[in-house]
Amino acid sequence: PGGAVSKINQDLAIAIYPYQDNKATGLFGVYDGHGRVGEQVSQYVIEQLPGVLAEQLAEKGDDVGMALRNAYVNVDESLSDHVDAAVSGTTAVTCLIKGNHIWLANSGDSRAIISRQKSKSAALKSVDLTRDHKPDCPDEMRRILQMGGHVTPAGANGSPSRVWHNLRGLAMARSIGDHAAATVGVIADPEITEYDITDDDVALIVASDGVWELLGSQVVVDIVSNIKSLDPHEICDAIA
Repeated sequence: PGGAVSKINQDLAIAIYPYQDNKATGLFGVYDGHGRVGEQVSQYVIEQLPGVLAEQLAEKGDDVGMALRNAYVNVDESLSDHVDAAVSGTTAVTCLIKGNHIWLANSGDSRAIISRQKSKSAALKSVDLTRDHKPDCPDEMRRILQMGGHVTPAGANGSPSRVWHNLRGLAMARSIGDHAAATVGVIADPEITEYDITDDDVALIVASDGVWELLGSQVVVDIVSNIKSLDPHEICDAIA
């Protein structure tokens, strides 16, 4: 009271191009750490995930979705050997672009969207490429309840829905880490989606809920529409 508190920024990202020395391939992602040492969890993920994914891609061949899933699970399993992740974790939304195709792996409530313009005179429209894993999503809540967890709904004051374990509330149903919450159905397994890039697509935007809790997908795309140069730094600064 009457003072200020400094907090560690626990959000981290990767932007690797070319990925695996392939100029047709890029790897992009956002990892929003939370909890006591959430910044250590997100740091571990950005350091380990690209290499583990490369190993899985070599093993799984054309099954990119399975390679992404296995990479998330493997990183989550090895995490506890390096970080106390009992009550700390990170969201993880990862986009692997090869040519004109995107594979996306999402655990948590960070989000990837596309801004699309049907014609030069048309307004940009947002297309969500991933789904936010909130505890009160029907299928997520079903799993949590089956595991003996308890979910409270989102509040009218803007507070998020939460899944509870040992008097701790977590505002997402999936994450890497949060191993204590795994006992009540919080899982690292990502939801895999795919998307074909078209000539109508203007920009891929990947962000944590530090953006999405305050700005809807379409609002963010409207911001992009005002950046005529489409310079990534300008877009990021404008959104922030």
